[in-house]
Amino acid sequence: MRDASTWLACVATAALLACGSSTPTSSTPPTTAAVAVGPNGSQTFVPANVTIAAGGSVTWTWASSGHNVVGDNGTPARSGALANAGTTYTATFLTAGVYHYYCEAHGAPNGVGMSGTVTVQ
Repeated sequence: MRDASTWLACVATAALLACGSSTPTSSTPPTTAAVAVGPNGSQTFVPANVTIAAGGSVTWTWASSGHNVVGDNGTPARSGALANAGTTYTATFLTAGVYHYYCEAHGAPNGVGMSGTVTVQ
């Protein structure tokens, strides 16, 4: 009987080890993200919401003209005047938090119209 219970204990232990840990693993966010500005002539940022690691950067690339990037609270810094297709703008985010931005021509603060979010972890 003892041999059978020892064998059963070994089989159960092996089965648990084969299944791996049930503890979820945390994933590290990327250090960079790319956002298209006005793709196909739209008044959108694609993707509108990105997540990066602290110290990472986001690069916006204009796919159509007449847009800019303005942070609701100054971060990211204003990309400048409304720009043409082909323009790029990169901002680095040093501090964890949620940063909202918009296009002055087609959006407004607080997620109105053409707007997006950068989540920094």
